[in-house]
Amino acid sequence: MTILRKNTYFTLSLLLVVMMCAKARAQSCNLTGNLQHDRTFHTATTMNAYERCGVRYCPHSTVLIAAGVDNDGQTMNSAELYDADTGLFSYTGNLNHDRKYHDATFIPLWSCVGCPAEFEVLITAGENNDGNTMNTAELYLPNSHSFAYTAGNLQHDRALHTATPIAANPESYPSAVLIAAGIDNDGQTMNVAELYDVKTGTFAYTGNLQHDRKNHTATQLNDGTVLIAGGQDNDGQTMNVAEIYDPTTRTFSYTSGRMVHDRYGHTATLLPDGTVLIAGGFDNDGNTITSAELYYPTTKTFAATGSMVKDRARHTATLITVGQVTGVFIAGGYTGQWGNFVQTTQHTEFYNPTTKRFSAAGDLVQAVAEHTASYLSNGSGSALVAAGRTGNWNFVKNRNTSNHQSRRNLQMSSQESRYRRVDFGGRGPHPSSRSMRRGWEIPTAPSPRSTRSGTLPSHPPPCPALL
Repeated sequence: MTILRKNTYFTLSLLLVVMMCAKARAQSCNLTGNLQHDRTFHTATTMNAYERCGVRYCPHSTVLIAAGVDNDGQTMNSAELYDADTGLFSYTGNLNHDRKYHDATFIPLWSCVGCPAEFEVLITAGENNDGNTMNTAELYLPNSHSFAYTAGNLQHDRALHTATPIAANPESYPSAVLIAAGIDNDGQTMNVAELYDVKTGTFAYTGNLQHDRKNHTATQLNDGTVLIAGGQDNDGQTMNVAEIYDPTTRTFSYTSGRMVHDRYGHTATLLPDGTVLIAGGFDNDGNTITSAELYYPTTKTFAATGSMVKDRARHTATLITVGQVTGVFIAGGYTGQWGNFVQTTQHTEFYNPTTKRFSAAGDLVQAVAEHTASYLSNGSGSALVAAGRTGNWNFVKNRNTSNHQSRRNLQMSSQESRYRRVDFGGRGPHPSSRSMRRGWEIPTAPSPRSTRSGTLPSHPPPCPALL
């Protein structure tokens, strides 16, 4: 696994910067408002809604920043909201439990296109301030700006897992959330998976993964299945195996082919054509890599695509539209090799699915890794890159020490940091993007609690006329 030895380490309280798009393919960075609290190992969830403006409803995006670790290494229960219209952060209700290495999942509950929103954000598991993995989960309720525990706990405590919404197709609402793999309280990597039932608020075991793993990715595909890719096994070996979760049979099966490159700390992004871009990460020798590849669901195989301009891991990848091209914005991350100082980078780049090539984009104001990036579906064409860490690290490889154990010992030193918003030219979400489309077709009607007693629609109903 890895031990991270600090040279310098700063958490970011001003977060990552607005890239304003003066031309179709040009990006530049500008600062936006500060977070209320510095943090890393947090989650950021875009919550899209519509607000009345004159005789119509206008899109409005907020981003929920939840929990994480502060500059003193303390696990947090604070949460805050970013308002895309004002560019400012404000505190919202605290979580019921401090946590880090958790996951957050946006769950729409009801929708009519162009109407006010009803939704929840599911916060699952993670580690507390004592370094113990947790089996608790809670919901963020936007109407009351508060958090409430789910009706039931997870079946298994875990951290460094994934939580992926399960829906019949890209236009349907999720009926469940797949909680997959991660580490348990002994630091052991798991192959255990479970499902969260959106209607009942409870968790139940589903089929086990074919392989234990952590630091992996999970991506829902257009047919409703979920791609689990890469990560590390219990011996700390980096993996090139992938598997598919089928919600109809509730089982996992290996893909037809292995990944082109073993990797963890990578990103996986669903593209408009249904393929998945897998980019960067650490290889089994502990080097950050430029390698990228595409997963093809029709054949269940992987193939290399153009390499990234910059080697990186623990970066972010955000589906955005630049001019007439919908592609992937890659930002920040660690860059370097074992035995040398690994640095955070401010370099960004853009992947064009048509040419299958990466090209350099404007730099972030602050070098950063372990941050979050959230696309703002309010018509601004902006992405919010938030918090994280910056500085130099001495990465020491040690197969006998788990990430779970070494991460507990990370210490942070204070410094003012940057929060940024990135602008890509003012276009809204691409209509063929699952995540973007679901963002615009926001839930409305009954309250989050009352929806559980009824039947959720599989598709958004038409929006009633605004009186």
